[in-house]
Amino acid sequence: MNSVLLSIAVAIVLAFLGALVAPFFIDWNSYRGAVEERLSNAFGHQVVISGPLDVQILPFPSLEILDLEIRAEGQRFPILIVPQLNADLALTPILRGRVEVTDLQ
Repeated sequence: MNSVLLSIAVAIVLAFLGALVAPFFIDWNSYRGAVEERLSNAFGHQVVISGPLDVQILPFPSLEILDLEIRAEGQRFPILIVPQLNADLALTPILRGRVEVTDLQ
């Protein structure tokens, strides 16, 4: 019985360590196109991200985007320039494959 509980505890600790360390090894900028597409659908305008993306999973899921521009379709100049966008994400929808923003700054 003790070895089963110990195995479960070790698995939980390894899962938390993986969630803490894994974001440092993932190139989040390779997901730039997908993020731009989802934000464009959400805002109803073209979204262009010029800066880097940063994602954290622990202590709570969050997304940081630098140099974001929102443009009207067919327009050369942006209608809104956002130097830094911070979004806090809900954890349970992420586990189901959805992204739900709880706080946007």
